[in-house]
Amino acid sequence: MNRLTTAMVVVLGIAACTPALAGVVCTSASPCKVCSGIDPGNWRDTIIMPDDTTAHACRVFASSIHAKDWQLGCIANGMGVRWADSQPTSDNGPSVPLPNCGW
Repeated sequence: MNRLTTAMVVVLGIAACTPALAGVVCTSASPCKVCSGIDPGNWRDTIIMPDDTTAHACRVFASSIHAKDWQLGCIANGMGVRWADSQPTSDNGPSVPLPNCGW
């Protein structure tokens, strides 16, 4: 039940961010921030983050979904996703991708 409650809070939090991201265009000149929570070998949950999001917020997101690792990335049309190295959620990091798109 505790995990279900946490999952619902995360989903509601993501849904609250969606209007702010509507119409966002990620280009090589202005790539978008992405954040992943990862359970290596099992699953990955990746979300697009607002420009003002911090690396700490990504780590908090990953921890909230009980991910073992977290990872920062940048995404853009024509570039795909560029990932930093993943790191344990216990590691404050951050390991940043190149380009770092403001992480």
